[in-house]
Amino acid sequence: MKDEKSSEREKDRKIEKNNELLQKSEDLEFIKNKLDEITGELNQVFNAAIDGMVIIDRNYNILKANRVFSGICGFKIEEIIGKKCFEIFSGHECNTKNCVIRRILEGEEYITIESERKNKYGEKVNLILSVSPLRNQKGEITGVVECYRDITSYREAYNEIKASEYRFRELFNNMSSGVAIYEPVENGKDFIIKDLNKAAQKIENIKKDSVIGKRVLEVFPGIKKFGLYDVFQRVYKTGKTEKYPVSFYKDDRITGWRRNYIFRLPSGEIVAVYDDLTRQKQAEQLLKESEEFSSSLMENSPNPIYVINKDYSIKYVNPAMENIVGFKANELLGKTPPYPWWPERLKSRYGDLLKEDMKQGCSAREHLFVNSMNKEFWVAIYNKPVFSGREIKYLIINWFDITDHKIMENNLKESYTILKNTLHSAIIDALGNIVEKRDPYTSGHQKRVSKLAVAISEELGLSDEIIDCIKTASDIHDIGKINIPVSILTKPGKLTDIEFRMIKTHPDVGYEIVREIEFQMPVAEIILEHHEKLNGSGYPRGLKEEDIMFEAKILTVADVVEAMSSDRPYRPALGIDAAIDEIKSNRGSLYDARVVDACIRVLREKEFKFD
Repeated sequence: MKDEKSSEREKDRKIEKNNELLQKSEDLEFIKNKLDEITGELNQVFNAAIDGMVIIDRNYNILKANRVFSGICGFKIEEIIGKKCFEIFSGHECNTKNCVIRRILEGEEYITIESERKNKYGEKVNLILSVSPLRNQKGEITGVVECYRDITSYREAYNEIKASEYRFRELFNNMSSGVAIYEPVENGKDFIIKDLNKAAQKIENIKKDSVIGKRVLEVFPGIKKFGLYDVFQRVYKTGKTEKYPVSFYKDDRITGWRRNYIFRLPSGEIVAVYDDLTRQKQAEQLLKESEEFSSSLMENSPNPIYVINKDYSIKYVNPAMENIVGFKANELLGKTPPYPWWPERLKSRYGDLLKEDMKQGCSAREHLFVNSMNKEFWVAIYNKPVFSGREIKYLIINWFDITDHKIMENNLKESYTILKNTLHSAIIDALGNIVEKRDPYTSGHQKRVSKLAVAISEELGLSDEIIDCIKTASDIHDIGKINIPVSILTKPGKLTDIEFRMIKTHPDVGYEIVREIEFQMPVAEIILEHHEKLNGSGYPRGLKEEDIMFEAKILTVADVVEAMSSDRPYRPALGIDAAIDEIKSNRGSLYDARVVDACIRVLREKEFKFD
């Protein structure tokens, strides 16, 4: 009996032990699955990061890299893994005491630097590099994580902003409206004057230097009663732009009617853009006081003024109005739109604007008109509807003659365009002549290539803009040869391997020279790719098929045809027929089929001649 009970207890213990082992097995399987799930999620996060990320061991070997890093450095991920980090993406700090990996391994916890590096293609990339250590469970450093953020575009934008700063400052200072910038203090409880433009100084009769840094209430003590101070505080808190209606301002120093637009900059500063409407408001108030408004104010105003009824018929014109349009008052009174000074092509537009103005008026809108002699003139218009209760009575229209200003503005624009085009042509001609003066055997080569490239482009039906880009690139496509000794350029015999390698550098050199010039189209890139071939046998980058710009494919064919049909130091001209045979036999393998077909049509059917 005892043995039976003992045997049962032993059996129960075995069952219990088996159950425990089974439970542990299930727990281990659960943990493994959970680890796989976490690892998968971490890999997704790693690959989805907006920064380039790479994991490097203590021996500088790359263990892992994400797609963003691959895009920044130009290498495929499979080309990266297992390589030394400095073999893929080397910076000036690599292999020095400032090496960020060395510094992390020596104990620094986190490093952020700005670095300029070159990618696989030799292109410069501006980066923010952040580096931190990888540690095991014992706290030992097993490697590092590097994060790269490409700031090349930000750098370019920063340089553009710096270059434009002067222009924006000129715009600020020469605006006709007053502009004041206020810096909030005490979380928007008060404001300090930070800047004023010239118009604001004139309107307020103050000098900027005497008020910068002062609190707004020191300079404009009536601003609280005026109501604008509350708007400043409200706009600062909400960030919503507000239009403050025309109101009367008064303090011990100045008085006048002001209309303000208040908005907040991203920096938190408050900007007031405003106009002094004192003269206009005085005229309006006089008109509101009586239907028999003061004729002396209107009659003696140097600015043209007229009044129209709610049916758009002309109610009144002053002498200045008669003078500018060339019509007498008795010829205009009662007239309805289109008014005789509206140009034929603008009648519909001016009619629509007038309907809007009858409801809400307008301020300083510029219009082009014609007088009775059909001579054009420009005015800035200020329209103000006058109401009796809710019903409109009439619209008061003030003109300010800005014809001279417009003429000056147009002359400046034309002068700028002429100067820009002249400088552009001069630069292209100068660059084109540099190589040809060093290499008399290819004198005129670039211009002849340009002529054929343009003809091919026109045959292909490309736009004028693209054709102009191809012409510009063709005119200077060999500018990189400035870096090659004349003895090589004019050598009558076969080039050595070293000499030919030097010749093959000219697209890169040309790209570096031209890319700093501000073109509207990718001229530098076309120059860089004009010796690439469809099968990848070209240089400098060995590009293939769709990786080559179509414009560069056109230049390539034109360059080959001109070179073969002209004399060279090492051989006489082979002729057009030989050139056509070359591009036909390599159509689709070295040269683009569309371009080859168009070139042959130009040479055969259109009877193209270089000279």
